[in-house]
Amino acid sequence: MGEDTDRRRRQRRDDPTTRREFIKQAAIATVAAATGPSLAARAFADTGPLFGAAKQGNLMPGRVVLLRDTAMAGHESTIDRDQVAVCVQHGVRLLTQIDETAAAFESLFPGLHSGSTVAIKVNCLAWNDTRWEVVRGVVEGLSTMLGGTFDVSQVTIYDVQTTLSNHGYVAGQFTFNGNTPTIISANNCSPDYWLSW
Repeated sequence: MGEDTDRRRRQRRDDPTTRREFIKQAAIATVAAATGPSLAARAFADTGPLFGAAKQGNLMPGRVVLLRDTAMAGHESTIDRDQVAVCVQHGVRLLTQIDETAAAFESLFPGLHSGSTVAIKVNCLAWNDTRWEVVRGVVEGLSTMLGGTFDVSQVTIYDVQTTLSNHGYVAGQFTFNGNTPTIISANNCSPDYWLSW
């Protein structure tokens, strides 16, 4: 019992996240969500991650970027997919704090090489679908990696037990540099890298 208590005390002492820091980060996230994209990006860039990266297995834990653009709202006929891609890629640059799109995306995948595979898990099971236009912007960003040579046919876009074509996910919308990702309904994938969008 005493040994277990000592271990927990050591863990708390080694953990840089205090209750005060946690509350501060949560308050900043709330204010950022309510006040718009520039404050959101600046707030999280200035305060750093919520938890230590090694504990989360994430290069940028706790980082959030919020972007608003009228081109990203509305119905399918009113959404400008090219402007959505601009916003998504701008968001990745803000998130990573890297000014060049390809380098920003590459920084999300340590050890990336020409044979690397990526899976993008989307949400099309609930009323709040992941819009295909947003995922298209992600795939376009991925296509810029490795000097524009990353083969997006090594990308899998999937959701569980859902026909994604019913939600606008059709191959022709995702073709870049002559390559198209795999779009499937599956319970799991086994890629080198995961994205959840």
